[in-house]
Amino acid sequence: MIDEKRLILSVKSGSEKAYRTLYEMWVSRLYQFVYQYLKSEETTDDVVQETFYRILYKVKNYLFLC
Repeated sequence: MIDEKRLILSVKSGSEKAYRTLYEMWVSRLYQFVYQYLKSEETTDDVVQETFYRILYKVKNYLFLC
């Protein structure tokens, strides 16, 4: 099993491979979850893309509190 905390730390350090792995781990589940509510493939695609964009560009401020 892949350790998500390590992946996030690697993404914070600029690892494209870690970001890709994180994306592949979550994109299907996120897409299904969002589509459940929006019932639109186009809008769901936009929301999922925006979510991963925010992860990539805002992860540097992420703090592990646990």
